[in-house]
Amino acid sequence: ASGPARALVVGSGERESILQARAGALGVQDRVSWLGWRRDLPRLYPAMDVLLLTSHDEGTPVAVFEALVSGTPVVARDVGGVAEVLAEAGGVGSAGVVVPRDTSLAAWAAAAIRAAAAPSMSRECRAELARRFSVDRLADDLAGLYAEEIEWHGS
Repeated sequence: ASGPARALVVGSGERESILQARAGALGVQDRVSWLGWRRDLPRLYPAMDVLLLTSHDEGTPVAVFEALVSGTPVVARDVGGVAEVLAEAGGVGSAGVVVPRDTSLAAWAAAAIRAAAAPSMSRECRAELARRFSVDRLADDLAGLYAEEIEWHGS
């Protein structure tokens, strides 16, 4: 898409008012939509050219899986399990980019442009990711682990 960039800011936090003031000071407030906390992110991914995960602290964020499965590329800060998820997803198809914790704004922008311009992940790759990272597969893995532990301990 051409034209000025738009940002959807999903989530909230202690710095939200500071960020809103910064957007106003930069004169871009009309290009930023502050959506707050949402439980319907899968409905939003089709409107995104790229998902930026800018968190300073994460475990393994579900939003990364959901975006990838929806076909939305990801640029994420190297926190928690994000690098491992994108590395594994990268084995399936074009998934996204991990940026260092101290990445500059210009580097974030360059990574976002690269990710948005990369070839889309195929439907087959997205289906494989959905299978690989599904709740059912996780539950099966945990049940198998518990069964092995019970068998190993002889109870």
